[in-house]
Amino acid sequence: MAEHDKETRLTMAVNQYMSERRLASMRQALAFGSGYNGGIDTKRDRAWHEFGFPNTLCFFDFLNLYQRCSLAKAGINRINRKTWQDNPWIIQGDTTDEKTTEKPWERDVRKLFKRLNVWQKFQDADRRRMVGAYSGLILRVADNARWDEELQPGGDLIEVIPAWEGQLTPGTWDENPNSPRYGQPTTWNYNEGNVQTADNPPPARSVTIHHSRVVIVGDYREGVSELEAAYNDFVSLVKITGGSGEGFLKNASRQLSVEYSDSQSLPELARSYGVGMDELNERLNEMMADLNSGIDAAAFTTGGKINPLVANVPQPKEHFEMQVQCIAASLEIPHKELIGNQQGDRASTEDAVNMNNRCQARRAGDLQTDIRRLIDRLMEYRIIPPVPGNEYEVMWSELNDASLADKLAMLKTATEAVKNMAGTGEIIATGDELRAIIGWEALAEPEVPADDDSEGDDDE
Repeated sequence: MAEHDKETRLTMAVNQYMSERRLASMRQALAFGSGYNGGIDTKRDRAWHEFGFPNTLCFFDFLNLYQRCSLAKAGINRINRKTWQDNPWIIQGDTTDEKTTEKPWERDVRKLFKRLNVWQKFQDADRRRMVGAYSGLILRVADNARWDEELQPGGDLIEVIPAWEGQLTPGTWDENPNSPRYGQPTTWNYNEGNVQTADNPPPARSVTIHHSRVVIVGDYREGVSELEAAYNDFVSLVKITGGSGEGFLKNASRQLSVEYSDSQSLPELARSYGVGMDELNERLNEMMADLNSGIDAAAFTTGGKINPLVANVPQPKEHFEMQVQCIAASLEIPHKELIGNQQGDRASTEDAVNMNNRCQARRAGDLQTDIRRLIDRLMEYRIIPPVPGNEYEVMWSELNDASLADKLAMLKTATEAVKNMAGTGEIIATGDELRAIIGWEALAEPEVPADDDSEGDDDE
């Protein structure tokens, strides 16, 4: 009983602390005109408002930015495509078993993923996760159950559907404190029509899905869009490019003004056109329209001077480059990799290495966890056979690995070393180890025929 009272008091203390934090945040919002993710300049509480930066952002802000801003789309796609430059593979056992021949379980998983294009669907879900806070993979399984019912073990996987954050939202939650899934979604709402990127989309599905049929890519609680930190920089970038384009258009459109120094010229001009003073303005507008639309058109005035209206547009390059550098820093990729401009062998090589390191870290970090979440789910419901002790590894190639020419050169050197050491009777490398240098799989061990005692019996 005492232990229960202690736990109750602790819960009350935590709740009180969180309430005090919320109240402090509200007071600060009232004092400085900002809230969570609001302006950071407390002296100028309307700074973000004046700059055009939104205080709060949602998934659809990031989706719109990705679809309409070239650098936002380039940044996400470059990271995604480099990360998935080649597909991973699954091995049974640990990393020491990589060089062994393919096991039956590995072969079955590889064939299933190839038949259903699972890695391509996972790449698409990874791209969607970078735009939003998370994404999802919906498992369509032939198990004679509805989508809102738990998966039945042993069903056949027939499709994997990538879903945007805006399409897949938690429906109901596990509110049982004694449940292993306490605080996690029990169902998800899938509204396919919430995000449509096709010009002529098919009929949108709107269903409730049991949590066992959904594999989340990312973190639906604390996930953050890759575009969030640089969102303000993207807004400034749009202003720079849009303002430059508008200034160019205004200069190119040849807007004109007519200056008259003597008011007596206007009646003379009206008489020359054969119109009254009340119709002169309309006649002048027609003349200017003809002048702007025609190549050989000419204008005649009586004592008037025609001046073009020119906007002095500053050179946007320096301001543009500053924003691009901020965006590249936020995405943690080299500036030249973002815009696709490489100058100088040394600079481009170092940038490529840094880009590879960035994407290799994603492979070993976030994606390792996400892929294991998918494999574990498939094994839990016997869609693929479980492996003993849950011992398997997700393997990736090394993005900074040597080229084929470099590997062949290393193989040649290693082969010569093995040959030179053969005279001493010492074996420094096996044939399979040499094959591994250039990424070839180990040769299958020859089958040894079983002893047949029947021949001996016949001889007797």
